[in-house]
Amino acid sequence: RQGHRNSRPHSPPSPFGIRVSGNRITWQAQADFESGISHFIVRKNGKVIGRVPEKPTNRFGRPLFQGLQYSDTPLQPLAKMEFVDPNAGDSQQYQIISVNTVGLMSEN
Repeated sequence: RQGHRNSRPHSPPSPFGIRVSGNRITWQAQADFESGISHFIVRKNGKVIGRVPEKPTNRFGRPLFQGLQYSDTPLQPLAKMEFVDPNAGDSQQYQIISVNTVGLMSEN
């Protein structure tokens, strides 16, 4: 139908620029303008080892990592996209997954 828009939410953008330095993992991610990013899941060798932030909060409703006010300005200070693996070792494979506020995960 002409003018009909798909109302299904989309998956959030996938994180990129993942870097590992010792036991510290950092990454970057674009904002999810449709639903907002709730949190990130950290996997090591295929197993979930953490979540950033551990307990996402938002005083206005759904938990948001991507804390936006009622304008296009993010809340300051910006949250760090970083995870420290207390059990880091040699030849680990890490994967970071974005999760939006409707529970959809990024495609990696």
